[in-house]
Amino acid sequence: MFVWTKYWQSYTLLGCDPLVGRRIPDLLESHATTVYRVDTLFYGACHADPVFGLVVDNLFIVVESARQLLLQNSY
Repeated sequence: MFVWTKYWQSYTLLGCDPLVGRRIPDLLESHATTVYRVDTLFYGACHADPVFGLVVDNLFIVVESARQLLLQNSY
């Protein structure tokens, strides 16, 4: 959890919003775009899931890509 918190903080430091997904419907609606609700999206997997290894690999790549920023900055 510590690494993920640091990653989110570095993401914010770069001017990004790690929670932008939660605001997408409002952003679309404010621009007169038709909003559709998607409630089946899930990103993740449990150990028994055949794609678990891919999810873990992706998470590793995400954190690894932020390694320098995480090490350079203290939050």
